[in-house]
Amino acid sequence: MKRIFQMAALLGLGISSWAQGSFQALDARAIPNEITAQFQGLVGWSFVPVEELTVTQVGFMDQFFDSNGFVDIDIGIWTDNGDLAATNRVTAQSPLVEGTRYVEIEPVKLLPGNVYRIGAVSTYLGPQGYVLSSGVTDIRPGAAWASSLITFVGGVQNTTGWGFPASDPQYAGALLLGPNFQFNHTGVPEPSALALAGLALGLMFLRRRARG
Repeated sequence: MKRIFQMAALLGLGISSWAQGSFQALDARAIPNEITAQFQGLVGWSFVPVEELTVTQVGFMDQFFDSNGFVDIDIGIWTDNGDLAATNRVTAQSPLVEGTRYVEIEPVKLLPGNVYRIGAVSTYLGPQGYVLSSGVTDIRPGAAWASSLITFVGGVQNTTGWGFPASDPQYAGALLLGPNFQFNHTGVPEPSALALAGLALGLMFLRRRARG
């Protein structure tokens, strides 16, 4: 009986291991090298969460910071109907985490199946703004540098500066790099884990019944 209880406890720990973790949308260190260019206005990418995510930090990839005025980068996340869900400003002194400089925001929940847009712009030299960026076209599911909890849609841009970024047909099926975010995720236990837990509980029941 003691062994069965130990088995159940171990299975319970295994099931709880899915619980929660902190992740990046993009791993800047693993993204393929692309040509970097100066873009007018705000640029970024649109995406759809596969599961519910809680965004805790927004950031900008360190490789796109530049000494010619790209000192402060404003980051925003918008819903597809134009509402600004989160924003903060990243600087070259913001904490560096795996290739991206991040700042904290008030946690924001993103719902699965909804389209969101993230964009970045520097208005250091004027309200129209600009940013260094590059396009990456390898956005297939399972790309080593991208989170599997997000479906990437395409590049977005607002050439007038800060504000809701529209989808850019020129970058459909691509991402305009730079903006990034960190998120927390509470997953769902795998069916196999639930089955093993059920088996352990069933064995416990049968053992106790046989002894009763």
